[in-house]
Amino acid sequence: MAVALARADAGRCVDHASPRGLVREEPLPCCAGRRDRHRRHLSYWHGVSGRTYLVRVYGPDEIASAEAGVYLAVCRDERGQGVLLLRRSVRFGDLGLPGWLKTAAMRGATEIHRYRLGDCEQERSDVVADLIEPDLANGWS
Repeated sequence: MAVALARADAGRCVDHASPRGLVREEPLPCCAGRRDRHRRHLSYWHGVSGRTYLVRVYGPDEIASAEAGVYLAVCRDERGQGVLLLRRSVRFGDLGLPGWLKTAAMRGATEIHRYRLGDCEQERSDVVADLIEPDLANGWS
C-alpha cells in the first residue's frame, strides 16, 4: 500500500516533503504560465540522479487510453509548484490505469504528467525509481 506524503487537504495541495528536494518540477521557459485546459503544455521533472524528464501535462480526464510511458499524478501547492502524489509505469493497454487515475483523483491530483521516452518496462521502472526522494523510497508509489 502506498503512503501519501503529499496529498490534497480540503481542496488544496500540501507538500509534506521538503519544499525543493532533489525531485522537482520546472516548467519549460516557453510554456511557463500556460496552464489553460485547452492547450497541453510541457514541463520537466528533475530526478534524484540529476536527469531531467520532459513530460506532457494533461488534465485528469484527458487520458483516454493507456499509452506506454511513466505517468505522474500531480497537484499544485500554494506557490504553484508541482507536487508529485503518485507515479506509475504503464505499458500499452494497461488495464490498471483507469483505477490508478481514479486513485490519483481521490488523492487530489489535478494534473497527469506523461513521460513517453522509456522504450521498455525496465527503462520506465528506472524513471519511476529516479523520481522518488531517497528518504521516501520505502512505501512510496
